[in-house]
Amino acid sequence: MCRLMGIDAPEDGQRWCVEAREFLIKCIGDKEVQVMQYGTDMYGRALVVLTNYKGWDVNAELIAMGLAWYLESGGKCLHYMSLEILARKKKLGIWSETCFERPWEYRRRKRREKLVKTSR
Repeated sequence: MCRLMGIDAPEDGQRWCVEAREFLIKCIGDKEVQVMQYGTDMYGRALVVLTNYKGWDVNAELIAMGLAWYLESGGKCLHYMSLEILARKKKLGIWSETCFERPWEYRRRKRREKLVKTSR
């Protein structure tokens, strides 16, 4: 199991999740992909940057299309940060929404809701 380093995309059940997943599939397809691992996260997942057969940094492409957030915790990457700023200005993908729950907030809310259900 791996996690794309430096980004966070919409979760299952969130708006833009399907678009992000479809774009990822389009970028990768059934072609060869270069996987560069930069460590592991707190859950033991490999932190990776994917480069597709065209030489694209797939993580960066997701940000550029407005389909993922740049995560500073993934390592300071000015390139990723600038891509997010540009996507925001162009109102692409998630940035076309006036109000959007960030994936990490969505996961936190879902965990709380699950705790409330199990404590009843």
